[in-house]
Amino acid sequence: MKNPYQVLGIAQDATNTEIIKAQAFAMKSRRYTVREIAEARVILSKPATRLAADVTFPIFPDLGEIKTLKATTKPSSLSVEQLNADKYDSL
Repeated sequence: MKNPYQVLGIAQDATNTEIIKAQAFAMKSRRYTVREIAEARVILSKPATRLAADVTFPIFPDLGEIKTLKATTKPSSLSVEQLNADKYDSL
């Protein structure tokens, strides 16, 4: 099963009216089969199956390029030998 939100090209907070309009637009664009479009509409029209689709296919906003974080602090020069083994003995 494909993501019904992607098949219809709508957001997860779309209203029932928006879903119907998206179904008509999806039929015209013919990017997906009629069966896939109909299944997406059925899934999103029932509250229980829509909730299942929300959990199964979460839609995240496009964040663009995610930048990597750089460490701003330098690690201290602590070595394993400096640790007190008796302090951390769990037995």
